[in-house]
Amino acid sequence: MPTKLYPLSKTWTPVARITAVGDTGVLMTNPSPAYPIFYAISADDTAPLLSAEQGHSIETNGERALTLRDGERLWVAARVAGQDATITDGPA
Repeated sequence: MPTKLYPLSKTWTPVARITAVGDTGVLMTNPSPAYPIFYAISADDTAPLLSAEQGHSIETNGERALTLRDGERLWVAARVAGQDATITDGPA
């Protein structure tokens, strides 16, 4: 399963979006010791309507595993621009 470092911004952007091809297992890691990161899932390329900080959070130095269904999009954002997230994905 490939692992990639995603640069994050304070809003939902396509740069930090993953589209599931088939059911996809995802492991997101927040390497920051200072700030949480946030994520949301959508059914298409339309960015979530909620603000990034209203999304699900992954606390500092934390991780979260989840499964995306075929075609779902995972959006990841940060409290502070310039943070990164490490995301590993592959078949569920």
